[in-house]
Amino acid sequence: MLNWIEDELFISSKAKDKLQKSTLKGIHFCDVKRAKDNEIFEDVYQLHIKEQLSPGMIEDNEPIAITILCHKCGGTKFIHSGKGFKYHNSVIENVDVDIIKSSEAFGDGHMCARIIFVSQDFYQFLKKNKLDRNLEFEPILLV
Repeated sequence: MLNWIEDELFISSKAKDKLQKSTLKGIHFCDVKRAKDNEIFEDVYQLHIKEQLSPGMIEDNEPIAITILCHKCGGTKFIHSGKGFKYHNSVIENVDVDIIKSSEAFGDGHMCARIIFVSQDFYQFLKKNKLDRNLEFEPILLV
């Protein structure tokens, strides 16, 4: 990811090729262009996540340290406590993709990002193909 955009993933052509050959669902790619001249980077692609999970995070004082109102968009943002996430099982039941973003937004100040959820199949694929370097994974608690 870019250091100021925490909910977008950028990958190499090697990773793109492996993901395209997989049976994983919900994977889309975009070219990445340089801002100064609109030229396409040859070995960088955005792993575009189109799908968004329905709202379902359980807001209690363990996973959420603070809830704030975004001064820019007027929406609710959460500041994570670092103690995991809890979601209602019902929002996951009908998901038929292996990668999806949360409905809820997280961040403080100008920062605003959604959590990227991956299936166990996606996680195992990344591990098996050694595509998990510099990625952090955290399980969620389904209630």
